[in-house]
Amino acid sequence: MRTGAGGKALGWFLELRPIPVLLWSYTAVALGTGLAVAEGTALDTGWLAVALALAVLIQGWETHAINEIYDWRSGTDAHGSPRALSGGSKVVRGGGKDDRVAVVAAGITVHEALKAADTLAEEGISVRVIDAYSVKPIDAATLRRAAAETGGRLITVEDHWPEGGLGAAVLDVFADEELRPRVVKLAVRDMPGSGKPDELLAAAGIDAAHIADAARRLARVGPQIGSLERRA
Repeated sequence: MRTGAGGKALGWFLELRPIPVLLWSYTAVALGTGLAVAEGTALDTGWLAVALALAVLIQGWETHAINEIYDWRSGTDAHGSPRALSGGSKVVRGGGKDDRVAVVAAGITVHEALKAADTLAEEGISVRVIDAYSVKPIDAATLRRAAAETGGRLITVEDHWPEGGLGAAVLDVFADEELRPRVVKLAVRDMPGSGKPDELLAAAGIDAAHIADAARRLARVGPQIGSLERRA
């Protein structure tokens, strides 16, 4: 993440960029209303209010605000990320020094990762689950910390093709590192068919059972980058 003046400037840009989009939406509504009035149509203030409200909803101002609140409440901005829409993640399970594997998930796979973590906890395997709710930018600081504290054992799980998704973003974090963790990518590799959600997750190999199996295999091997702990 950028820091200093450049990071602050980027943060303000990300936070304020919806404003010109909203202004354009309001301008479009105003132009449409003006043309209607010019043609002799009576001004309906109720319709105008609805149109302005729709302009706000369509442009996602609420989503922007929710993202900022999520960043603030989860503490992700404490890692040096620039203000709103700065990316981030949240450790939703584990986080201690005894974690043997870190599972990085997003969306529906977070719930599957939590189920897998519960199953593995009964077997004495502590798993860290990271909700990577922002893929771009990815929370590199949290990923590096997870790699260091789990001996370089990472699993990414995504409801997406393996190319260009969450797994690729995680690998990019360590691309220039001298010591890299082992990253096991669980992703959709075949064209999905029809079925119930649980059946489709299992068929794609991204359900709780597949996550638990991958974590068991990874936990059995020794630390993948033991010296990384000394660097972190």
